Amino acid sequence: MLKKDIKEEACRQIARFFYTSAIPFNYVKNPEFLKALKLVAKHGPGFKPPSYHDIREKYLKQEVDQTMKLLEVYKLE
Repeated sequence: MLKKDIKEEACRQIARFFYTSAIPFNYVKNPEFLKALKLVAKHGPGFKPPSYHDIREKYLKQEVDQTMKLLEVYKLE
């Protein structure tokens, strides 16, 4: 496959993910979405997405902890 064909197929698959998950189209403008795609591309072939459990437990806890750290700065002020 040509690189152009692979890009087109990847874009169609991302769009299909949005459609089948009923994700609003404007979420594509979220900078975190772009960061995630760039990191996946940087990783290259063989990237395995996080599991349901990882997203629900591991990474959610990390985000909560990070948010709490950010809030501490504001609480001190």
